[in-house]
Formats: sequence, C-alpha cells, structure tokens
Amino acid sequence: MTDQLTVKVDLFKESGKWGYSEVWRVPESYREGAVSMRNSPDYRNMGGPVLIPESDVFPVPHILVGATREEQMWNAERAQRQQAEDEQRQRDRIRRLTEEGVLP
Repeated sequence: MTDQLTVKVDLFKESGKWGYSEVWRVPESYREGAVSMRNSPDYRNMGGPVLIPESDVFPVPHILVGATREEQMWNAERAQRQQAEDEQRQRDRIRRLTEEGVLP
C-alpha cells in the first residue's frame, strides 16, 4: 500500500485576506496539474482563492480561482443532459426522414 500524497494549501477569504493553511490529499488525477486539486476530497474554499505553493507534487505554485467543485459537477451534468437531448433530436430527425421516405 502506498501513502496518500498530500500538499499544503493556503486558503484566502473573499476579501483577499489570508485565512489559514491546510493539508489536502492529492487526487489521482494530479498529473493534470494543480487545477486537479479541485477534485481533492479535502477541497473547499473560504470564498477566495486557494494557493497551492511549490511542492514535490506540483513544482510550480498555482492559484485556484473560479468554479467550485459543485459548479463543475453541475456543468458536467448539464453537458451530459444537453448531449442526451442532442442525440434524441438526431434520432427523431432520422426517424422522421425515414418515415417520409427521404432515408431508406
């Protein structure tokens, strides 16, 4: 069994003032870069950015801003719904054209 990789992160308040530091577990997708830390089981923020300092795991410091994990999940679910709707429209279009004799 291997040890779980961790990194120290600094959380900032929405005002931009420093909040405090935490140690977060690194997700398996960490090779995608520091932005993958949004998928850490420990991910959270205080309304402001999250600083991931230089570490053995991430050799370049990174600041996480923008969408939260919940927003990312909502966006992914929305994209899946839209894809399913597009596929259904395509099936309906093919069925209609077949019924009209345009397609064999």
